[in-house]
Amino acid sequence: MKPTTSMVIEIAATRVARVYARHFLTSASGRQFMGSFIPAVQKSTPIRERYERDEELYIPTFILASFSPEGTGLYQCLENTKTSNDKMSASEWRAFFAECTELGITTCLITLGEPLLNLEALEVAAEFSQMLFGAMVDPRYFNEELVGFFKGHQNILPLLTIDMDGEKSLEETESLYINVCDQLRMNRVPYGCTFLVHKGNFDICTDFDFAQKLKKAGSNFFIYMRFYAYSDDQKKIELSSSQVNRLKEYCDDVKDAFSDSIAMHCPDDLTDLGGEQIESIGHFVVKSNGDIETLMNGRTYDGLSVKNASLLDSLRVFYTIEEANARAMLI
Repeated sequence: MKPTTSMVIEIAATRVARVYARHFLTSASGRQFMGSFIPAVQKSTPIRERYERDEELYIPTFILASFSPEGTGLYQCLENTKTSNDKMSASEWRAFFAECTELGITTCLITLGEPLLNLEALEVAAEFSQMLFGAMVDPRYFNEELVGFFKGHQNILPLLTIDMDGEKSLEETESLYINVCDQLRMNRVPYGCTFLVHKGNFDICTDFDFAQKLKKAGSNFFIYMRFYAYSDDQKKIELSSSQVNRLKEYCDDVKDAFSDSIAMHCPDDLTDLGGEQIESIGHFVVKSNGDIETLMNGRTYDGLSVKNASLLDSLRVFYTIEEANARAMLI
């Protein structure tokens, strides 16, 4: 049977926990996370299958969210220019994550912007030990307070983002990263690295010696995400077709070399494994003000927000619209 997107993400999430088990089992917060997350993942599949059977409604296993209106570097693609500064409150994020758990959504990828300015929302996420949060964070913002926070809340996996503008040299980038990696490793904080790859940083992102240094410093998670342009100005830094192919090959090399780690090339690793919903519809994104959009094409939806509607109702509207758009493109 060809695996569905939900199955793929569920397997990946379980593998994340397994890869980092030696870290999780050495701390009280890590043991709490393992004891909550694995059962939650196992229970989530029947919940999602029920909605698919009864309503033909696809419930994703993971959500993308932004805690910061300005995003993080080129991760501002999660926050287009229409985003207001009316950020979701801590209580609104708490209600949102509670509904995620009720719907069988066990994983959330978040952008932090400047973490200490969004610490309240991050503390809310830490309350949900049955969920795994991958927090994309610029290593320039790390300090003792933030390292201490991640050490005490191991359901939140810091994902260090590569220098997004490519203006630093490889040596400068390596120095910045390895310093933060050493801080996390010495404090027994599990972490990973995420690379939003475009023409400006392609050489740094595909430097295998750099990946080996990150691996040696303790990273066991490598995510390579292709950059998608959201404006005509950004199109000039989109990868060429030859670079896309090279990135896929490079990611395969990383997988082979680091067999005890997790390496993913997005979106291809999902769509190649049967992620038709993601391929045709796009990733469901909750922006910092509660608005909904798709990651792949940046479409927004007037009035659709988790601040004034439940997540379930938002998903119903979102996928109804996106499926209609996908069908229209085939006509």
